[in-house]
Amino acid sequence: MSLLTAEVNTPVGPFYMIIKGKIVIRAVFGNPESPSDIKPHPYTKLITAYFDGDKSALSKIPYLQTSTDFTEKVWKAISKISYGKTSNYAQLAEKIDNAKAVRAVGSACGKNNIVLIVPCHRVIKSDGNIGKYSGGLHIKEYLLKHEGVKI
Repeated sequence: MSLLTAEVNTPVGPFYMIIKGKIVIRAVFGNPESPSDIKPHPYTKLITAYFDGDKSALSKIPYLQTSTDFTEKVWKAISKISYGKTSNYAQLAEKIDNAKAVRAVGSACGKNNIVLIVPCHRVIKSDGNIGKYSGGLHIKEYLLKHEGVKI
């Protein structure tokens, strides 16, 4: 099965999805690491719909990323953070029944290769600061404001 790269122009710059069959296996702001031919794809309409205010658009995009059991638990917990809401590393650690693993949760969050769709932009620091984001802090700040989060 070949890989397809789809590009979406967003208010914060280009967003790329690498798709294998019908499953997104990588999603990044900026340039993809190893692009194949860039072609249109139905999922681009869902990304556009998200930026147009559709709160459920991202949940309609199937994805797959694999890692350790711990990291996958963190990604699953991140995926459950609702549009317009945030969580912090300590809260996520508690949700996966490993309250002492706050730093490891942060590390797992940073390993997310399907940004936006697995909404790691909704994870902030315990002190209320927005923390890091692979796409850049300006993008994380934009996404949170777009979703109505006061920062």
